[in-house]
Amino acid sequence: MSLRVIYLLLTRYLKKIVVPVIGNLGFLHRQSFLNIPDFPQLTRWKYTPNILKTLLDEYLNFIVAKINANRGFVDEVRVAYTNGLRNFHMISPEMAGSAVLLAKELQSEFADLKIIAVSDEISQEHLGKIGLLIDFSGPVAIEPRNGFKPKEGSFALCLNAWHRMTDKEKSQAGKFLLTNFDQFLIGEANSKSLWQLIGMILFVPGMALLTAPFIRPFRWERLAYTYIFPVFPFVLSLDGIAALFRIEPPEKIKERLLQIGIETHEIQCRKVENGRGGRLLYVLAKRRKQIS
Repeated sequence: MSLRVIYLLLTRYLKKIVVPVIGNLGFLHRQSFLNIPDFPQLTRWKYTPNILKTLLDEYLNFIVAKINANRGFVDEVRVAYTNGLRNFHMISPEMAGSAVLLAKELQSEFADLKIIAVSDEISQEHLGKIGLLIDFSGPVAIEPRNGFKPKEGSFALCLNAWHRMTDKEKSQAGKFLLTNFDQFLIGEANSKSLWQLIGMILFVPGMALLTAPFIRPFRWERLAYTYIFPVFPFVLSLDGIAALFRIEPPEKIKERLLQIGIETHEIQCRKVENGRGGRLLYVLAKRRKQIS
């Protein structure tokens, strides 16, 4: 299977990356870098074997949990809590690096906060595996997105998922958020920059080699595709590069939300240093108070 993986990556996926980048050799200039044509991540590419998708997602969950990359968003949850919001909804929790990784920290700080994973694609078993990474076994309810019933005093957090969605999925997610929640935050724990690109090329493969035995759940396949057939570090680097190029600035996310045509929320754009050479990027939407 490793030869097939290498063949597919070289003949199909690399063409999607190398050709656009070579065609935009001015990408070191910031504006050109931001406008390199779009291409899919390996985690959502139809030709990527399922085992590699699983290994990629587990690695991302492991790293985001270890460096607590989502912690910078807790301040906005704290403000929402102070304003009386108690129902905390995690959007797209099945995607790696999601808000689920904040569950332990949130429940330890906000005892009466009800945490709900909103998804048609996640199970308690999946949540349990994520909980092992953050030493968390507390209750997280699952509520299907299909047929979702909005609750008063609800806050939604969609983290590190927006860049993995298609345009259609972004429109659907935006409509769902605007329709059902008093406040919501769409955030990315990283941003496009030259330093981040260099890190994805040089640093990430080395991290894959160093951390493979320690990622949970343990898998022999991870060791095989890291040390015997060293496909995984290469794949991980490519997926990270694709993720960087797919990240949208907050202004673009706001524009997408406004195009949906549901003018019920005030939408703010935020950029905050993340301490790792990049920025936290997010939009924060608050429902306008109705004037009676």
